[in-house]
Amino acid sequence: MPHELQDLHTVDEKSFPYIFEQNASVSLKTSEGTVRCNVYRPKSAHVEKFPVLVTYGPYGKDIHYKDFHPKSFSEVNPDHHSAHSAWETPDPGFWTQHGYVVVRADERGLGQSPGLLDTMSRGTSEAFFDVVEWAAEQSWSSGKVGLLGISYYAGSQWRVAARKPKGLACIIPWEGMSDYYRDRCRHGGILSNKFINFWWNRQVITNQYGKPGRQAANWGPDTIEGDLSVEERELNCQDQTIDTANSRFRDEEYYASKEYDMADIAVPLLSVGNWGGILLHLRGNIEGFVHAGSEFKYLRMITGRHDLPFYYAEEVELQRSFLDAFLKGEDRLGWSIKGKLPTVDLVLRKGDVGFNDAEREKMYERRTENEWPIARTVYAKFYLTPSQTLESSEPSVPGPQKLSYRALGSLDRPEFLLFTTPTFEQETEITGHIVAHLNVSLSPHAAGPTPSDIDLFLTLRHISPAGNEVFYTGTAGDAVPLTKGWLRVSLRKTNPQHPKHREYLPWRDYFSTDVQPVIPGDVYAVDVEVWPTNVVVEKGGKLVFEVASGDTQGSGIFQHDGPNDRPEEKFADTRQKPYICTTCSKGFSRVNLLCASDGSSKRRRDVRAGRVIQACESCAQNHLRCEHERSWNRCRKKDIECQVPTTADVPGESSGSLDLIDNATQEPTPIDDSMLPDHFRSHPPLESGLSGTTTPRGLMDFSFNWDVDLNDMDMGSLSWYNYHAPFGAEAPSTNTQGVLQQIASEPNGNGVSMRHEAFKISVWQYLPQSNRNFEAAEQPNLAFEDAEMEKNHHRSQLTARTAIQERL
Repeated sequence: MPHELQDLHTVDEKSFPYIFEQNASVSLKTSEGTVRCNVYRPKSAHVEKFPVLVTYGPYGKDIHYKDFHPKSFSEVNPDHHSAHSAWETPDPGFWTQHGYVVVRADERGLGQSPGLLDTMSRGTSEAFFDVVEWAAEQSWSSGKVGLLGISYYAGSQWRVAARKPKGLACIIPWEGMSDYYRDRCRHGGILSNKFINFWWNRQVITNQYGKPGRQAANWGPDTIEGDLSVEERELNCQDQTIDTANSRFRDEEYYASKEYDMADIAVPLLSVGNWGGILLHLRGNIEGFVHAGSEFKYLRMITGRHDLPFYYAEEVELQRSFLDAFLKGEDRLGWSIKGKLPTVDLVLRKGDVGFNDAEREKMYERRTENEWPIARTVYAKFYLTPSQTLESSEPSVPGPQKLSYRALGSLDRPEFLLFTTPTFEQETEITGHIVAHLNVSLSPHAAGPTPSDIDLFLTLRHISPAGNEVFYTGTAGDAVPLTKGWLRVSLRKTNPQHPKHREYLPWRDYFSTDVQPVIPGDVYAVDVEVWPTNVVVEKGGKLVFEVASGDTQGSGIFQHDGPNDRPEEKFADTRQKPYICTTCSKGFSRVNLLCASDGSSKRRRDVRAGRVIQACESCAQNHLRCEHERSWNRCRKKDIECQVPTTADVPGESSGSLDLIDNATQEPTPIDDSMLPDHFRSHPPLESGLSGTTTPRGLMDFSFNWDVDLNDMDMGSLSWYNYHAPFGAEAPSTNTQGVLQQIASEPNGNGVSMRHEAFKISVWQYLPQSNRNFEAAEQPNLAFEDAEMEKNHHRSQLTARTAIQERL
């Protein structure tokens, strides 16, 4: 049974440079219940009134920043270290010194606030509304309230501001999504489950009201009224990991209850977005700025990590000048004077300064504009060609052409096509929105079940004049490309009549009534929204456009691999399972499923995507095993006639392919690759016996009839080609002594080299630590490890893989 609420409100006027009130109670008006908050006031608040900065959220008003994220806190500007610093919120030590009261409230059902835990819900906005009005009415308040915070504490600002609580005078949503469905939960209709699961299980449910053991875990104090049972806590919780997975469309109650009209926002706002936030907040900051109804609204773009820039001295001074203007009437820069300041302040990403390097990112110049999108924007078209280039002029072709790749790719087994521009002949800035017009189809295997949908994952990458991919700082300091976009093809329907629909930004309702069939063999024209971006491509640089069937490099913890959202029977045939258990020989289509099966083994086994390593018939009869890379050499060494076995397809495996339809032709090109094993190099090019087109490295695709008699040698060759490193990367390899080698980039080709460190944290990063720890595989990024620790971490992974390859 829930315990009777107690009043443990305390006031400490001596221990800190400010007055500290803990567990002040706010009785809710718009709904039942009580919210508890901490109040930090200047010591002169007994005789003066001050404007108030309010935050309302799930991370615990009493959990200190150093306990929530120790590494991050150690890097925060020391001016914002105090006894009550908290994750992603304004520091009371700093702001009370500058004439502000800080109110930090625990969201209902979390910390010390009883009630139903239902994050980002209508109830969240209603209770936040009441806390804002309560703060404006207190004796120490000037009656004016501002909102300031990062991420969750930013995203909630849009919704409560649209409700227009009394006293709310301005907001600064710092890297905060404004569209719950499109920005956070379902990118193009595809569930972004990995981050939601991580976020919920680490940062939310661990702080639930009534959860025992919090104080012992250094996760804030235990609940004042005592612990609640597991059953009671479950009844008081709407699990976001379940709700987001079970609800798929915006007209379902779960998502519909979170809708609001951005035009209802009337208070002055400063929206701060990060060009590197390409999987969570970037879109929302820009769209919130564009569609808010405020007379005074400003957009500022930054770079860097998600956690630190908020506390940089120059950024804090900008925050303070804006807040002073609308909360104190002290307008030093002209924020409150119409037309005095440009409304848009951009940072221009020119040059390769590396990633997660704040000092080097200061080299980026800033420029102001008067609107977004920039009025003088020239929208340029680039055309995809069968030779996998991006051309500025429409190619002249005799008829439709097709490029194919396998369905249901993932970060650990990416499946994609790459299209590369010629080198830019002059410096070119790209700033704004991108839309991709694609013709796509689905080609199933005749023997398997028929797939019924396609997920498109698009990425735009930047190649420097030196031929290296340029990576930018992502949310957690990880390496990310320029931008990404997504679409579930069954939700391809757009609504051109909607007032927010633009040619450069198609509007989709994502309603259940919008679902359209995807029939194998039919070609569908789709418009895919790619999130806005900025880059200055220097003379000699290139762009690479990537079309994939799953997450690729740069996705980090924001992956889309929910088994119920992307089931194999819906998105791919079930035919060839490339991950083989070394214990039971059972095949699996995904490496995480394999690891779960093999997890009971005392030592972790590395798995190579591709054919099963086995002996030919002759080797088996002589109790030998064929070599791994040079498959039949042992037969020759023992003077045994090699008898290659034929294998039948394994039922229940994914091998469907996705097709991009173009209207140009291309002659097949021979293969010349130094990494090709001797045995395969002795054979004629694979394209010589097959029709179709080629990939950027001259590799064959899968646009042919699968009903052919392929033996293990054939499948091994195809597998090696298909999983070869992208961009001619400096992929780690081994010689006979097991020494790591680096492959030089291809001269005079479309392939470009990827820096070794970036390659490691992109392709080689996903190595689960145990059979039950897959979702934690990317957590080193969110824990903000320092660069040297991260390098050592990935180096150890590569060494382990090298040793395993040599043992094979």
